[in-house]
Amino acid sequence: MTTTANKILKCAVCGSLVECAIFMSTNTFGSQDLDLRPPEMMRSTMKMWLQECLRCRYVNNDVSKAINNAEKIIDTDEYKLLLTDSNIPQLARRFAQYSLLQQNDLEISGVALIRAAWACDDEKSNIQALFFRNRAADILFKLDFSKDSEEISTLALILVDVLRRSFRFDEARKLISTLKSFVTVTTNPIMQSILNYQSFLCDNGDVSCHTVADANTTG
Repeated sequence: MTTTANKILKCAVCGSLVECAIFMSTNTFGSQDLDLRPPEMMRSTMKMWLQECLRCRYVNNDVSKAINNAEKIIDTDEYKLLLTDSNIPQLARRFAQYSLLQQNDLEISGVALIRAAWACDDEKSNIQALFFRNRAADILFKLDFSKDSEEISTLALILVDVLRRSFRFDEARKLISTLKSFVTVTTNPIMQSILNYQSFLCDNGDVSCHTVADANTTG
């Protein structure tokens, strides 16, 4: 069960009062997708993950908290174009705006675009979903994936799925090969199963959505 509450917050950019729906608690049933998108009921709370001021169009997970250079970014042509592009589903647009606002943090910016792709998937906006996954991959590839750590390995596993679902099979295979040399992966049976399953999917040109449970069953 998901519980929510309404809260009035003051926009950190323009000072307007923003009524926000905030989820207080939720649960999950089933398996995550390979890019770690949560199952229901958490999945249905996505619309509450970000808040938006409809006056100045500032977006944040807490609209009362400031992001550096937010006013300048909101005033850019790239940001304004997002607001007028009718091909982008509303929720996806919000995540794309957040990605631009967080462009100095590559991980947050890239993950926001993955979430934009999720929102496009739900609306059957396949071209836009592919566009956002490709942009997410390009951003995340700027990170250093040579460090053998659980955090880096988890983020790289997500990136493998983003690459596969973007038809970028060669890049996905190369990252899989790198990950298989990590101790954090070789000592983790679930990660090994996921990578083996991703290799199988790449070899078969499969760009569809699959779950961690699928990998554990097949792997």
